[in-house]
Amino acid sequence: MWKRVELVKDPRLETLCRQLTSILDLEYLVEEIPLDFDICGMQIVYRGDEPVLRIGIRRGSIDRLRELYPYVDVVEGCIEDRFDAYVRVSRMLCKEVRRVLSKYLFEDREYALHILDDCRIVTMEGFRDHVPMPIPSRMVIFSAHTHPAGFALPSRNDLRVFLSIVSEGGLGIAIVSRTSTLCMYRKAPLSPEDYELICDWINRFEDYDLLTVSKKLSTVAIEFV
Repeated sequence: MWKRVELVKDPRLETLCRQLTSILDLEYLVEEIPLDFDICGMQIVYRGDEPVLRIGIRRGSIDRLRELYPYVDVVEGCIEDRFDAYVRVSRMLCKEVRRVLSKYLFEDREYALHILDDCRIVTMEGFRDHVPMPIPSRMVIFSAHTHPAGFALPSRNDLRVFLSIVSEGGLGIAIVSRTSTLCMYRKAPLSPEDYELICDWINRFEDYDLLTVSKKLSTVAIEFV
């Protein structure tokens, strides 16, 4: 059992969560209603200090899409970098979860932070070498945890958690150590080839290294931020 669970109120993370859920909703929209909307790019723009998700639409009702997604800035025409929004949100999330989890980096156990699909944010106290994952992966859209005594490198179990989250439509994970933060996220809908490669990485964990795998993945990014 985990020792302590706390609900986190953090406006910056909550804002990013709204952007992320909009991206994930739009993914579903693109997959399920392809004839009604032709979305050709997503990016993050700023209104003052507030990040806003902008999408380009080639076909469909702009007013209808704005009605469905009030947090989204909808424009007519394509956006140059189709998956810019995934990358920008992921990098900002990794920086913000490091800010929240940094106070736990000198504890003698791991701590986790989970962002849920309803934008609740929870932290959990774990053990010296792991944090249990009691929340169904279908409810988690982003997960981060500390490695207080080691490096920010994924374990075999971290890869399993990552794969379970992205397979259910979530974004990814972050690993926070005292010196760095590893961010592992999908920058597009997960391809079958990447799914198979990560499964093989889990099954033959000792045969792979991080740099080699990251060069082979096309829809998943692994980077230090």
